[in-house]
Amino acid sequence: MTMNFLKRLMRSKVNRPLTMQERECHLPQNEPSLIPLAWPQWSVIRMNSTFLECVDFWFARKGMATTAGLAAFPFVVFSLFFFITIIAELPEQMEHNFAEELILAGTVFLGTSLMAVFVLGFLLFEVFGYTHHPMRFNRKTRMVHVFMDWEDPNWHKGKIISIPWDKIHFNYSRDISKECIVHGHYLADDGETVLATFTLPNRDAADSPHRFVQWEFVRQYMEGDERKLGELASMVTAAMDVSDRRETPMESFRRTWAIFSGGYVSFMIISLPLAILFTPGRIVAMLTGRIPRWPAEIEATCQIDPNDPHLRDGQHLAPRETAPLPDVTPYVGR
Repeated sequence: MTMNFLKRLMRSKVNRPLTMQERECHLPQNEPSLIPLAWPQWSVIRMNSTFLECVDFWFARKGMATTAGLAAFPFVVFSLFFFITIIAELPEQMEHNFAEELILAGTVFLGTSLMAVFVLGFLLFEVFGYTHHPMRFNRKTRMVHVFMDWEDPNWHKGKIISIPWDKIHFNYSRDISKECIVHGHYLADDGETVLATFTLPNRDAADSPHRFVQWEFVRQYMEGDERKLGELASMVTAAMDVSDRRETPMESFRRTWAIFSGGYVSFMIISLPLAILFTPGRIVAMLTGRIPRWPAEIEATCQIDPNDPHLRDGQHLAPRETAPLPDVTPYVGR
C-alpha cells in the first residue's frame, strides 16, 4: 500500500498530451541552453566514441529510503511484542477490564500493521531491485536506451525501452524540493502524445547557474563533433564503476558523503554524521540489488574500439587536474 501510494505520487503521467509548462520549458536537442556549459556531474558510468552511459536520477540518493525502513523496524518489533503481551493477558482480564484490553489490543495491532506496511514499503522501494537504472546514449545510431524504473506506470521495473534521440521531448521542471530536473518524454508519431518518461541524473537548485550542466553534457555529446567529444571526455575525472559490479561499502560511503557535502571540503566535516547515518541503507540496497545487463541486440550496436581515445570508465579516466565545475561567471544574472 505504501509503495503504491509513493509510486502514484511521484510517477509521471503518460498517454497524454504535453502540458503547456512542458512546452514552455522545452530544451531542444539542437540548441544550447541559456548557460551552455557542460559538466558530467558525477553521472558517467562509461563514455566512449560510440555511447555515453549514465546513472539514473535516484542513484545519488539510493539508500535513504532503505535507511528510513531500517530505522523504523525496531518500532515494529517493539509494537509486535507489546501486542503479544496484551493478548497473553486477555484471559486474566475476563472479569475485570476485558473490553478495555481488547480495544487496546486492537489499537496496537492496527498501529503495528501500519508501521509494518510503512517499513516494508520503504525497504521494497530500493532493495531486491536493481543496483541502478542506467541510460545509454548512442551517438552513432542516435538511439537512447533506458532501464525504466517505477517512475513510469507503463513500464515495469527494469523494462528496457529504446527511443530515437530526435523523438524525445526534453524539458526542465522544478520539483517539491525546488531543484531543477530534466525529463525526457518519448513522443508518439503525432509529436504530441507522451508514451514514456525518464529523468536525467541532473539535479541542482532551480536558481543555480549550474542547473543545466549535465543536460548540456549529454546534449553536446550527442550533437557535437569529434573535437567536442574530446573536450567532454577530458571532463570525466570520475566514473561510477557499476556497469558490471556492485559498489563496495567504501564506495557507498564516499558516494553518500558526496551527496551531503556537495564535494566541498568545507562541508565534509559537517556532513560526516549524515553520511555515516545513511551509508548502511545504501550498502543494503546495493548488496540486495541485481546488476542491470543490456541485451545482446543493444550491445551489438554499442561496440567500442579498444584504442578509443575518448574511452572513460572505471579503468580509463582523464587527468585529475581538470576543473571540477565550469566557470559560470560570464553568465551570472542571465
